[in-house]
Amino acid sequence: MSRSRREFSVLVDAYAQDLYRYAYWLCRDPHVAEDLVQETLLRAWKSFDKLQDVKAARSWLITTVRRENLRRFERYQPTTVDVDEMEYLPAVATDDVATADEIRTRLASLPVVDREALLLQAGYGYSLKEIAEIMDTTPAAVGNRVYRARQRLLQQDVDATKREVQA
Repeated sequence: MSRSRREFSVLVDAYAQDLYRYAYWLCRDPHVAEDLVQETLLRAWKSFDKLQDVKAARSWLITTVRRENLRRFERYQPTTVDVDEMEYLPAVATDDVATADEIRTRLASLPVVDREALLLQAGYGYSLKEIAEIMDTTPAAVGNRVYRARQRLLQQDVDATKREVQA
C-alpha cells in the first residue's frame, strides 16, 4: 500500500461516521446519505494528492459532502410511488422518540442556512471561521445565522410554554 493510500485510509476511518451523520442530516435518507459519502470519498480520493494540510481534511470532506448534496439537486428527478403499494409502519410511542421528533421538527422549521450553521457549530464543533469556509461565506454571516437560529428556537420554547399555560 502506498503512503498516500495509507493516509487516505486513515482519514476515511477517522471521518466516515461524521461524514455519514452530516450527510444523513442533510438528506434525511440513509441510502442517499450513503451515496453522498461514497461520492464524497471518490472525489476525495481523486484529489487527495492536492490536499496540502491533512489537519484540514475534516473540513475539506464536510465541504465536499455539502457540495455533493447540492449536486444531487442539479440532477434531481423525483420518483413517484403508487399509494396502494405503500407500506405503513406502526408509530412508536416513547418519550425519547417524541423528544427527538420534536427537536427534529423545531430544527426543520429553521431556514436551511441558519439550521446548517447551527448544526455545524453545535453538533460538530466547528468554529465560525471553519463554518464560513464550508459555507463559502464570512464568519460574521455565520455568526448571524447561528444567532438567528438560536433566537428562533428560544422563541419556539416561549410559544410552547404560552400554549401550555393557556391550556
